[in-house]
Amino acid sequence: MDETPKYFKMCIEAKKIQEKWEPEAFDLYFDKFNLLIKHYNPSTKDEKIKHWQVKENMIWLPYQDQLQNLLGVYGNEIYILISDFFNFAWDELMPSHYIPREPKSSSMEQLWLRFVMLELYSKKWDNKNETWVKQNIKEK
Repeated sequence: MDETPKYFKMCIEAKKIQEKWEPEAFDLYFDKFNLLIKHYNPSTKDEKIKHWQVKENMIWLPYQDQLQNLLGVYGNEIYILISDFFNFAWDELMPSHYIPREPKSSSMEQLWLRFVMLELYSKKWDNKNETWVKQNIKEK
C-alpha cells in the first residue's frame, strides 16, 4: 500500500473520489486531526460519531481494488478495462521514443488513481503543481 506523501496529496486533491467514499471497516485513511494513518474501525469508541463528522477529518487512501471498483466494471467488460488500463499504463510508464524520463507514478495505487481520474473525470495529475487538471479531449 502506498503511504507516500505524493499519494496522500493525490488523494487529498481527488475531491470527487473523496466524495464517493462511504467508510467501511478496515478502509485506510489519513486522520487529519491526529496526523496518523489508520484503518477505519467503526466499533471503536472514538469513531462512533456521525458519518459527516468522520469524513470531515479523514482523507481516504483507497486500495487498488477500491479504485478499480469505482469504475463499476463487471462481467465481460473486465477485458475492456484491462485493455484500456494496459494502454494507459504503457503511455504513462514507457519512455517516449526510448528517451528516459521521470516516471509519473511510483506505485500501482498512484497509477490506478491516475487512470480512474482520467476515465471518470477527464483529469490528469500535474506533478509540477500537484493538482488534478482537466484534460483537453485532443490530449487523450
